[in-house]
Amino acid sequence: MHSDDLTAVAQLRDQEGVLSCYVTVDPDQETAGGLPGETKLFKGLHAVAAALGDRGEPARQARLAARLTELQPHLRRLTGGATPGRGRALFAGLSGGEIRTVRTQASLGDHVVLDESPYLRPLVEAYGAGDPAGVVAVTAHGVRVLEARHGFLSPIAELRHESTTEVGRTAGNDRDELDDRRRRWQDHLDRFLAGAAGRVSHAAEFSGWAHLLVTGEPGLVATFAAGLTGAARERLATAHRTVPEALPPARIAALVAGDLHAAQRTRQQALVSAALGRGHAARGLSDTLALLAEGRVGHLLIDASAHWAGHRDDRGRLWADPERPADGGTLRPEPDLPERMIELAYRTGAQVTLLDREVAEPLSDADGVAALLRW
Repeated sequence: MHSDDLTAVAQLRDQEGVLSCYVTVDPDQETAGGLPGETKLFKGLHAVAAALGDRGEPARQARLAARLTELQPHLRRLTGGATPGRGRALFAGLSGGEIRTVRTQASLGDHVVLDESPYLRPLVEAYGAGDPAGVVAVTAHGVRVLEARHGFLSPIAELRHESTTEVGRTAGNDRDELDDRRRRWQDHLDRFLAGAAGRVSHAAEFSGWAHLLVTGEPGLVATFAAGLTGAARERLATAHRTVPEALPPARIAALVAGDLHAAQRTRQQALVSAALGRGHAARGLSDTLALLAEGRVGHLLIDASAHWAGHRDDRGRLWADPERPADGGTLRPEPDLPERMIELAYRTGAQVTLLDREVAEPLSDADGVAALLRW
């Protein structure tokens, strides 16, 4: 899942409403018999239909029933054992049109929501917990480059270090000759790692990676890291875990999971520091809402544990309680203001990070919310 997925989903609109369906499939439960994910999904759909009836909206209730008939194959696939990813989501307007699906290895919970716009928070939480990242495993025999995305770790490239016969040969007993050959072998390895770092640096410029984790023996990691440039150097995180060459990606993912989480936390702390600095930033709920309405927010930061209620005016501007517009126009209640802020941020092309509570502590006197601005 990429931030572009969130931006695309956020654009979905339908006059009758957008249906958002989230399921999390436990492979162990699925293989043991029964389909608990499917059961929860259809129970949620039934609850949404019943709520429309309770509110006296028979026309929308009938439209939902007709739309669900059309969506049946998609909903079955969403919960099917052959579909990859633990977390799956489907978004569709009641009136028809485009259907969007997202899959990830992260848990998305189980939710069914019918609202004027897609329900995004589970996706944002999953995206933040699994920022796209590059993972580089360095050994004296080569460099493996993998990409962590959607909760999956996928191989990207494998660069082999091929020593020449002269450099790699260790025959002979003359100590000076052996030392000279070792130095030439080390020089050859250093040049290889510098070249590999250059290729990874180029890939990082276009990857969308939030982090680049380089792991291996300390000396090899240091040599490789010294050759990184640009975005790769800026996003660098290092670990000293040796990854066996034959280790499959799933095992590598488990090995470096803690290191990637630490990198994510460090990135959150850097964002909060930037928001507290003297650059283009704003803090506090009221100012952030105003800047979101103007399209000036480039990156929205919200304490994941925060919750506010508010209102929306006729122009779509969001207001936090107890503030009201000066012209006293018509207001509509918005019980989940963070969700609307997330939606508006992605609709205007901004990024969103839901901060761990401890990381957000420096923003506690600013309602737990801040924004890095475009200008």
